[in-house]
Amino acid sequence: MKSLIKKFVSGIRTDAKGTIVKAVLYSLRIVGDALADGFYFIFIIPLLILPPRTLARIKHKLSPTVRLDYARDIIKIQADSLLDLFRARACEKEPETVTWIENYIKAGEVFFDVGANIGAYSLIATAYHKGNIIVHAFEPSFSSYHQLCRNIIENGFQKSITPHMVGLTEDIGMITFHYQSLDAGSADHWLGTDVPNGFPFQFIYNQQLFGFSVDYLIEYFGLPVPNHIKLDVDGTEVDVLHGAEKTLQLVNLKSILVEVRSADGMSDEVNKILASNGFYLVSKTDRGDGITWNCIYVR
Repeated sequence: MKSLIKKFVSGIRTDAKGTIVKAVLYSLRIVGDALADGFYFIFIIPLLILPPRTLARIKHKLSPTVRLDYARDIIKIQADSLLDLFRARACEKEPETVTWIENYIKAGEVFFDVGANIGAYSLIATAYHKGNIIVHAFEPSFSSYHQLCRNIIENGFQKSITPHMVGLTEDIGMITFHYQSLDAGSADHWLGTDVPNGFPFQFIYNQQLFGFSVDYLIEYFGLPVPNHIKLDVDGTEVDVLHGAEKTLQLVNLKSILVEVRSADGMSDEVNKILASNGFYLVSKTDRGDGITWNCIYVR
């Protein structure tokens, strides 16, 4: 709430009219959400008494989709939960990521979306370049990976986007993925054996996954060298970068967008790794909490 107030005050100072319009639209959306919740509570009572076979048929028949908030093209995503609706506002949530995709990634290039979740930014990159792009989307969560695949199929992007349900890390072998939620679109999981002290979430499921490094996938599985990488893995960014030691040295890799936290020293470590490989920071955008940042590096 405090960050919203700060953004509103700052917006009034720089663009009063535009800020007021956005505030009104935001308020209308809140009212619409409240009405939608009201309809839910009205209809949930009869649904509770329906037999499972009927409920299964209803769910299969409905399969709702919503439009991603990308103004340049029509992109649809599966909307089975409130988290999916949240992910549908990817452009509002991270406009700097969308700008990076449009300004840095060129047609025909290779884009690694590491921590793709349900695939919003992979879809945007593919739509912007009309399918003339190679995207490898990495998502270890089984529920988000399932939704990622459905969204690729929904938009007909199978030829451009290849999804991978693996964990990217420094070492090769079995690795534990700790879930704080089983819902598609959720975040704040942890990939790795050692969970840091003070981790703010309780885990409800621990899954064994294959873990690979970026270098290993390129050298032994023949994945193309990426021209651009988006890295958003909730705390294990340094491990992924250590596993891409050879790849980071290649001139084909032109830019990296990485989400980092300044509170735990990860930002400094990421800076050190990328600077030693010839990258420099060109922009740093606050994600709204004052400690999490989207940082763009270029060679």
